[in-house]
Amino acid sequence: MFYAWGTAVAGWGVLLVLLAGTTPPPFQLVAIFALLAVVTEWLMVPLPRGGFQSAGLTVAAAALLILGPVYTALVMAVGVIVGNGLLHRRPYLTTIFNSGQYILSLLLAGEVFIALDHQATRLGVSLFSGRIDLMFWAAFLGAVLTYVVTSSLFVSGMVARRGGAPFLTVFRANILWEIVNNLAFASLGLILALIYVRSLPVGAVILTLPLMLVGYILMLYTTREQAHRELEILDRI
Repeated sequence: MFYAWGTAVAGWGVLLVLLAGTTPPPFQLVAIFALLAVVTEWLMVPLPRGGFQSAGLTVAAAALLILGPVYTALVMAVGVIVGNGLLHRRPYLTTIFNSGQYILSLLLAGEVFIALDHQATRLGVSLFSGRIDLMFWAAFLGAVLTYVVTSSLFVSGMVARRGGAPFLTVFRANILWEIVNNLAFASLGLILALIYVRSLPVGAVILTLPLMLVGYILMLYTTREQAHRELEILDRI
């Protein structure tokens, strides 16, 4: 309980401080991203060693470039609370924890992006500077990997505490699934964001089709792995 509440309080505390000093993007744009966040956080599958994988990084990756890390953290936290907590009716403590770890992971991902791409200036504004070069790709990849690893560390700690399993065992079992799935979803979000800011032609939307297919297949495969593990446990019993 203390771990979950501590993560939530830390995440929301930092976010509220940053929001106070950030000029908000257009309300309509924030509302659209929040709605998309709810939908993608509702589309989740269980991971083999506990925890869940969602398609949320599709929205988060696009929002980082368009809204900036601060409002990305806000809309994704709202998405977790509504899509994951209310619609899936998951335990309130899990929902509160997930909102906090989402905030902290995304803000840290934003810091890494800014550290690698010096054209990005601060957390409160869009991370996309208007040009695409090697440093942009490095910064985007670094931000995605930072988010995936940080989020997995938080969630693995929660799963390990609840299930009594070794922390490293949980982390190692899930991290590969999360990296592969999230890279596909993040690439999808990146393409959509670049189309929105007109750095890619609208016709580039065709590139999202294989990424959507890969993400969908990976989520189905992850679900099957979880089902196999549950059957193995039942067989042992």
